[in-house]
Amino acid sequence: MNGKDILRAFAGLVSLPAWCLQRVARRSPSLWVFGAWYGNLYNDNSRAMFEYVCDNHPEINAVWITSSEAVLGEINAAGRCALLKGSREGRRTCRRAGIAFVSTAADDVCEKELNGCKVVMLWHGCPIKIVGNDARRFMVKNTLWKRIKTAVRRIVVPWEFIRYDMVCSLSEFFNPIFCSAFGIREEVNAITGLPRNDALFEGCDRLIKSLEERWSGCTKIVYLPTFRDTATGEGLAFNPFAGFGFDAERLGEVLEKNNMVLIYKGHFYDLQHGASKVNAVSERFVCISDRDYDSLYGFLGGTDILITDYSSVFFDYIITGKKVILAPFDYDDYIRVSRPFYFDYSLMEATRAKDWNAICDILSSDGARPAPQGCISRFNAYTDAGSRERVYREVIMRFINK
Repeated sequence: MNGKDILRAFAGLVSLPAWCLQRVARRSPSLWVFGAWYGNLYNDNSRAMFEYVCDNHPEINAVWITSSEAVLGEINAAGRCALLKGSREGRRTCRRAGIAFVSTAADDVCEKELNGCKVVMLWHGCPIKIVGNDARRFMVKNTLWKRIKTAVRRIVVPWEFIRYDMVCSLSEFFNPIFCSAFGIREEVNAITGLPRNDALFEGCDRLIKSLEERWSGCTKIVYLPTFRDTATGEGLAFNPFAGFGFDAERLGEVLEKNNMVLIYKGHFYDLQHGASKVNAVSERFVCISDRDYDSLYGFLGGTDILITDYSSVFFDYIITGKKVILAPFDYDDYIRVSRPFYFDYSLMEATRAKDWNAICDILSSDGARPAPQGCISRFNAYTDAGSRERVYREVIMRFINK
């Protein structure tokens, strides 16, 4: 063990008595805490569920837990309740909460205060590549020393090994994947749909309104390539406009001729590492970031065509019945260097494009199509805006009115 491991073990031993006492402490079934991305962001399924509970179920005391002062101010200014993760009140609230909703890990809220709390994993997309326990087993050789260290950590820092009491899934197809990734039993899965997907059916975002005001009646195409990484988890910056037959002049002509707008949102890792740079195409090629819309899925609900590659947004978007183009430009390299897939990529059925020339051809000929009904039903048990209420009812049935 190195010095860092020793310090962690010592800190764990100091916190262990308080952790054990939580098991016998009384928790409030009507106090629910929510968090996302280790407390740093206010987004994704946790946000969708939090706002829904706040607006529709006043009998529940819903509290967002965050590490960000900016997020704290945003939520409280909107008339909802947020507390800082590291504050005394934030820790005390998590210690009293009966239900915790997370999208990345138990550390989205105060994980050290969750012994005895029912933890609901909403996750941030049904996975294509291996995640969770499966990814760790793949990346790190399971030696005897590794097993010994893990066993010791389970005793000294048990909050790092919290098992989820409920995991939200899109369909039976994903249940075995979540069982393997999170080390849960089959019955822990709840086929509810994902809370954020409800926004695909509800109104539209300010970004969509601004595009329609500028180009009346335009076809709005959104391009969302996914994050690239190696089999060891190291990120790989990806620029989809560097090669792959990209011709800015031709793409601009296609967009102009067909009254289309292409909205590109690169993955934040690519943007942080200077990738995804593209020379001017036309005013109809719009690059956006998280600052440009109110809600990602509210914005997506106002678009007409999705272009993506290996992103789980595919499973979400197809429930709308709108057109999809799969553009796995670097498929051979991707499957060679990245984490393995859980299933054959061919199960994701949609119009396919091997490069930008093919995309231009498809757009010019109106060749994009929605995913087949069989594909939609394989990946989604529900195709409506009721996921948040289903999650709510499932939690009530499993943990409150049991």
